[in-house]
Amino acid sequence: MRREIPLVVVAAGDGTIGGGASPLIGSDTVIGIVPIGTMNNVARSLGVPLEIEAACALIGVGTTRHIDLGSVTSSAHPNAECFLECAGIGLSAITASGGRAFEMKRWAIVPKALRKFFEAKLGRVKITLDGGTIESSTRRDGVECAAHGQQHARCAGSPDG
Repeated sequence: MRREIPLVVVAAGDGTIGGGASPLIGSDTVIGIVPIGTMNNVARSLGVPLEIEAACALIGVGTTRHIDLGSVTSSAHPNAECFLECAGIGLSAITASGGRAFEMKRWAIVPKALRKFFEAKLGRVKITLDGGTIESSTRRDGVECAAHGQQHARCAGSPDG
């Protein structure tokens, strides 16, 4: 029997927060968000304060709410990738990873990201949101995972959420 952990606190940016929420789908574990990333879009959209002390105080209050997660599968990645904020497919996924590499001055990654796009074969992608499914083909099976889905995780959040 698996023991439930009541609270997982993630001090991170948007991508890591989404990675922390994915394993909690369907559990009673609450994710507490302490936004320390660059954009903190997930925290902003959920009304989580951007100051560390205020975010921790919000978690301490103990009020929770459900948050939606979307999921994407592709022919190269049949296991669903969950996301909280946004999903980029094809050129937008390449641009996102290449742009981050550029900002971090990781110059070697930029040409590799572009090469991946042109070397990729056509693949199928399936996105399920709010009970509907979208299927399409893309030159890039990789996904940079915004939308609200059917799966839920519990988040420490403001009472008005």
